[in-house]
Amino acid sequence: MSRASRSSRLLLAGLAGVALVLGGCALTKRNLEPPTATLKGVTPEAVGRDGQVFRCRLLLENPNTEDLKVVGGRVTLELAGIKAASATPMENFVLPGLASKEVDMRVTMDLLSGLSGALRLLTSGTTELDYTLKGYVDLDVKALGRLPFKSTGKVTLDNLLRQVPGLVSPAPPSPADG
Repeated sequence: MSRASRSSRLLLAGLAGVALVLGGCALTKRNLEPPTATLKGVTPEAVGRDGQVFRCRLLLENPNTEDLKVVGGRVTLELAGIKAASATPMENFVLPGLASKEVDMRVTMDLLSGLSGALRLLTSGTTELDYTLKGYVDLDVKALGRLPFKSTGKVTLDNLLRQVPGLVSPAPPSPADG
């Protein structure tokens, strides 16, 4: 066997070993659990021709022991069964293993489609709204694909309305306060 063919076989064997090691790491990562997401707050930012823009603060929790490097994703927010908004792609960040991180996302609600549902909710006397967050996060390792998540909970209507400037005014001071 020539020296060149021995070298090329060793090189191929080395590359195959590296591929197996890297493939093994990727296989263990396939068992990742999706993060959980909780709605922490909604703040109006602007009204434009495309609709009302809100900043939604989400608490993402990583149930995995390893860090998740998030390089994108999307989320849809539903309030009381009404699709309220869809988010623009998330910015890149690292979600530490077995930890949580609050992230802000900009979401846009179509005013025309959401207005009738919002008016119905406001006049219903409801104090708490069920919400559903559905979406996914894209990780930096393409072979892992997307990690979908779905989260449900309740948010008080009063807390949401207090964040809309000029909609809910603080109570005037009583004469006893002055």
